[in-house]
Amino acid sequence: MNSIMVPTMEAATAAVMIIVVVIVSKVWLISLFQKHHHNRKVWHGLKLL
Repeated sequence: MNSIMVPTMEAATAAVMIIVVVIVSKVWLISLFQKHHHNRKVWHGLKLL
């Protein structure tokens, strides 16, 4: 039982960490582009992601 549970938990933890990193980087990029409105097309592309 444990031999099945441990890899699953590790994979779930890794997936959660990846999702958190992606969300944080996206929010950081969006806030960065909100400060600098010089690149409208890139900002619009980020909103579509």
